[in-house]
Amino acid sequence: PGCCCRSLPLPGKWTLRVNTLLEGVAPVTHAAQLVAVRPLRWGGDAREGIASKASSALGTASADEQQLALMAAALNRRGECATVRTHQCKMHILSLAQLRMVSRSNFQPGLGEALRGFGGLETPLWALV
Repeated sequence: PGCCCRSLPLPGKWTLRVNTLLEGVAPVTHAAQLVAVRPLRWGGDAREGIASKASSALGTASADEQQLALMAAALNRRGECATVRTHQCKMHILSLAQLRMVSRSNFQPGLGEALRGFGGLETPLWALV
């Protein structure tokens, strides 16, 4: 009752391209703009997502975790973040290392606060919306 939560207006399928300098990330003005990236599944058969969730629940590294780590490493190598744009939404995808670096900027006072709200969560990829 009274909840106004909506899902992000993202396409069902999209490709990440490393194409935005970290200095180009818009300032975070609300903690809800920071999202930990935890995909339910990566394309293909829905059963793949179920299997990877089961392995995560058991505390083992899942294929999803490895894929996220590879994507984060690619972002770190390039020194840029990825940007997804639709007609309704713009989202920057950053690695944890990039997020920490950007949060130390004087132009991002709200980002450090939002990150602290996650209580030390160490997921490899993050989104700013």
